[in-house]
Amino acid sequence: MIFCSYCGNEKADWMRSCCGENHFEESEDCPECGSGETIYAHGFTTSGVETSYVACSKCNHQWGHQ
Repeated sequence: MIFCSYCGNEKADWMRSCCGENHFEESEDCPECGSGETIYAHGFTTSGVETSYVACSKCNHQWGHQ
């Protein structure tokens, strides 16, 4: 699966860019369950720190917080 690392939208065949730029990346496999159904997400931790991370659509495991 190829998706936008900025907004998380999956790339359609006709798309050349998303969000005004080319943020498309190949999805990672979940280290917990091995699923390829992962998304890039953006949010805030419980202490209010802004973070971007990868999350699994199947088991909801999250990793790669930046």
